[in-house]
Amino acid sequence: MKVPDVLLKPILKKTGQAIADYKLIEDGDRILIGISGGKDSWALLKTLVMLQKKAPVHFELHAAKVDYPHTVEDNRIIEDACREILTDFMLIETDIEEIISQNINQNKSHCAFCARLRRGFLTTHAVKNGFNKIALGHHREDFNETLLMNLFFSGTLASMPVKYQIERHLVEVIRPLALTAEDDIKAYIQQSGLPVIHNRCKYADENQRAQMKTLIEMLSETYPGIKNSLMAAQTNILHSHLPIVK
Repeated sequence: MKVPDVLLKPILKKTGQAIADYKLIEDGDRILIGISGGKDSWALLKTLVMLQKKAPVHFELHAAKVDYPHTVEDNRIIEDACREILTDFMLIETDIEEIISQNINQNKSHCAFCARLRRGFLTTHAVKNGFNKIALGHHREDFNETLLMNLFFSGTLASMPVKYQIERHLVEVIRPLALTAEDDIKAYIQQSGLPVIHNRCKYADENQRAQMKTLIEMLSETYPGIKNSLMAAQTNILHSHLPIVK
């Protein structure tokens, strides 16, 4: 299905801005795109493929999905759709469910633990196959919600890095959708015809993030620019106006 240009422009613009501002993609990069089957990873894949055709530098794009938590049928649907967009695709087999069941800690987020495991398998695949970058589909709201979660529940002033180097590996994680609004992604994906596979993981426990999302949406009704302000605050840090750690 052809998506109207008006739905593509804000995503392409913000992704291009993030790539330029944070120097996320350079000539000769071999980029592994993490595909989950959710709306964000589909938007990331489509956007990077589109930008690749117009980019002034040459870079490779490959896609991979960690085989969890979806069914065999779901994985096949994701693979078929992915191969229509980008020929190179790999389904990475894992034993994540067994690892989680053997290491359940009632005091920690199973969802966060699973996410770390999936990133670990993705990193291993990247290292073994010579990729120097991994692209993940976190958008502006993910950054804002993480910021508030850390403030409210951990007492730390922290969010997510737009890019970071994985220790012990020559692999860098990049988040090209960092400046992209989730609403723009939703509007695009709804008209794209892409098969969005919803999370069916029995360990999902995103209550805190859902609370932060609701809070931000409530505040947005009174302060329409708050989402952009929260994102801007994560780079406009006035160290002189914060308590000094001794």
